[in-house]
Amino acid sequence: KMWYEGIDMAKNDTRKEELRELVREEIGKMPGSKRPTGVTILSILGFLLSLMMLIVGIAGIGFSSFIGSAADQVIGISGVGSLFVILGIIMLIIGLVGLVAFYLLWKMKKSGMILVMIVGIISIIMGLLQFTTTNLVSIVIWLIILVYLFKKKDMFV
Repeated sequence: KMWYEGIDMAKNDTRKEELRELVREEIGKMPGSKRPTGVTILSILGFLLSLMMLIVGIAGIGFSSFIGSAADQVIGISGVGSLFVILGIIMLIIGLVGLVAFYLLWKMKKSGMILVMIVGIISIIMGLLQFTTTNLVSIVIWLIILVYLFKKKDMFV
């Protein structure tokens, strides 16, 4: 609970929310204030992972014709190149969304927190659908991240 939530200066809810946002912004501008260390770590790691996703996506698209022709000649399966193009495009999209989400998280924007939480929920659902030991670790990590971000939600503007 934020220190200013007990103050009842505004009569209607929209005015209270405007007041809260103004106070949050002013607190963020104070010389001693900064983002929590956990948000900083999440932002940096997420940004780096998103860059890796972009690189893998570009590589998947770039090598798709080579991999496709090799798979066709060696094991006689066609369409592998197209699969790599599709997977590469998906990786590019995930990487771009990740870059935006973690940049906004770094800037302490509520939209960044929401995007990261959506990605986390999708990752948990996907992990449950393909349940393995590795996915269990991923699910636990995402649950910790979601709980942490939810606890810090009042700090985002």
